[in-house]
Amino acid sequence: MGRAFLGYCKDSEREMIIRRIADSDRVESSLARDDNYVDRAIRLTREQGFGCSFGESRKTLASIALPIRIGNEVKACINVVFFRSALPADAAIRSYLPVLARNAAAIEQGLSTH
Repeated sequence: MGRAFLGYCKDSEREMIIRRIADSDRVESSLARDDNYVDRAIRLTREQGFGCSFGESRKTLASIALPIRIGNEVKACINVVFFRSALPADAAIRSYLPVLARNAAAIEQGLSTH
């Protein structure tokens, strides 16, 4: 599960997801068992206002993500994934984050009217 989702979902939901990942055979399971790592990742995501990964799960890839929220509930996330060799992290954030934010807001607006 992505940092944008985990950073903004309900505590009970986050705990359940992290517990399931920690109990699995997935590559990420060791990180999910590291409370300090999880706490730092959640805190950083909230401080930045978006989730990102620059080579943590796949060395050649990077991603930037925002949650799609209705009220206080995360319904989905929107992200962009790109090759790390194509664009430095700071340039990607400057280029993609405003576009993601506009689209996240439009999706939230659309969902809230249904």
